[in-house]
Amino acid sequence: MHPAGQQLSERLFYCFMFLTSLVCLIETWRTDDLRRFALFFAIGSTLALLACVPDWPVYRKKAITWREIPAAVSVPTSSSASKASTPR
Repeated sequence: MHPAGQQLSERLFYCFMFLTSLVCLIETWRTDDLRRFALFFAIGSTLALLACVPDWPVYRKKAITWREIPAAVSVPTSSSASKASTPR
C-alpha cells in the first residue's frame, strides 16, 4: 500500500466509524436498547474492518517501486551477524 492509499484507507475508516457512532447514538436514543447499540456498532466496525484492512486494488494505484539490490552487495545472514558481535 502506498502512502496515498493508506491515507485514503484511514479517511474511509474514520468516516465509517463516525457514521457508525452516529447511527448507534440515534438508534439507542430512539429505542433505548443497549443490545441494538452493540449490534449496530459490531456491524459497523466489521464493515470498516473489511473495507479498510485488506490491501484492495483501490489502495494500490500508485505502487512504490523498490530498487534492486546490487549483486556485489553481500547481505549478512543471522549466523554471521551473531558471530561478528560476540567478543573474543
